[in-house]
Amino acid sequence: MEKLTSVKGIGRKTAERILVDLRDKIGDAGEQRLFLLSEEEETALRFLTSKALGFSTREARQALERLRGESLDAEGLVRRALALMGTSR
Repeated sequence: MEKLTSVKGIGRKTAERILVDLRDKIGDAGEQRLFLLSEEEETALRFLTSKALGFSTREARQALERLRGESLDAEGLVRRALALMGTSR
């Protein structure tokens, strides 16, 4: 929601309404929730889902969501996500 509210003219209530509307249109895919990714998270997601590592987008997004709030760069996110996913398999 922070990214949406950083856009001029979009406040907290408008951002919440946008997210709710998107959830309604996209639907709730099981446990997967809609969340916006930071630049570091996008980079980590691309790496985790690359052919080299081969994790599904869902697995990678769930791991990254669990790491929300930790101040990590893309490399740190990948390392921690791998540790999380390695223990959950």
